[in-house]
Amino acid sequence: MQKNKIQTLPIILIILVIVLIISGFFVFKNYNKKERNQVNDAHISYIPFGDSFTIGLGVPESHRLPNLMVEHFAKEGINIGILENPAVSGYTVDDVIQFELPVLETLKPDFVTVFIGTNDSFSRTDVKLFESDYKKLLDKLQKLLVNPKKIVLITIPDYSQFPGLKQYKNNNLPHLISSYNEIIKQESIKRDLFLADIYPVSQTMTEEKDFISDGIHPSKAGYMKWEKVIYPKVKKLLLN
Repeated sequence: MQKNKIQTLPIILIILVIVLIISGFFVFKNYNKKERNQVNDAHISYIPFGDSFTIGLGVPESHRLPNLMVEHFAKEGINIGILENPAVSGYTVDDVIQFELPVLETLKPDFVTVFIGTNDSFSRTDVKLFESDYKKLLDKLQKLLVNPKKIVLITIPDYSQFPGLKQYKNNNLPHLISSYNEIIKQESIKRDLFLADIYPVSQTMTEEKDFISDGIHPSKAGYMKWEKVIYPKVKKLLLN
């Protein structure tokens, strides 16, 4: 009888070892799952809406305005991911409503930026029509967002002063841009949204190094000047 107990002891030990290994595997797996969830919880998702200034016409992806901002946050240990950049060169406010906002049907970002109106002003869209379209855009956007306050509005730069438009004569353009920006500012106040006003700094961009070859769209150096204005507003939004 004693001999049988001794013989079965190694078998019991083997079974215990197997049980411990299996248990350890599931504990480790669950721990990793929890750890991954914690990382995902810390990840801030972002979508930038706009036109060529947002998609970064003529510059590498890493030099685009949204990407420079994300990189800036990463240096401070804040993890922000761009879910999608739906911006398209030449888009107007109405184009954003029709073709960019639908991404929110499947993607749910923690915050967005809205940088649009340049093409509306360049095509001389009436101020009242721009105002109507801009309000419509924000109405739809706020309904689609999980948190309707997580929006940073960006003003239109004074592109009438950019080198590529020096030969373009239209005395009304600066006034039109200012009128559009006043609407953007008023909407930020009415809706209690953060505003990044890049208009003043855009008027200081007179050097060729601030632009790509067309003299209209910013280079990395130009976008970095705008990013310095936008970054603190987005940071306040995230801390709010």
